[in-house]
Amino acid sequence: MFGGSSSSGTSMYRAFVTSSYRRARIAEAITTVANSKSPVLLHCTHGRDRTGWIIAMIQFALGASEQTVFNEWLKSNQYLGNSGLKTSYLKAGLAEVKARYGSVEGYLSKGLGLSSKTRSALRARLVA
Repeated sequence: MFGGSSSSGTSMYRAFVTSSYRRARIAEAITTVANSKSPVLLHCTHGRDRTGWIIAMIQFALGASEQTVFNEWLKSNQYLGNSGLKTSYLKAGLAEVKARYGSVEGYLSKGLGLSSKTRSALRARLVA
């Protein structure tokens, strides 16, 4: 999805916001989830960074609180055997989101270009 990325940690999470290529791939993944008629599997090399960011953005798009997103995101350490995931990574990405777009909502709509139609489809698919 992102090709051979050499960034890691906080720089990777900032790049989820600053890189137009990465934003396009993130939007593509979220749109695929929203529009799919069948189950979708999201995964990356370790199943925590790229996957975790996309799932966090889906949770925000569905109205989850920041605390809920952090709690769910940190479960990667629990389920992947203390994978080394640090809250500073997600905080760095969210700080970049707020600096560039003012809010997660701004990132979702302006940064990722998610339409209200896509957001509605996502909600219909994932919220009971």
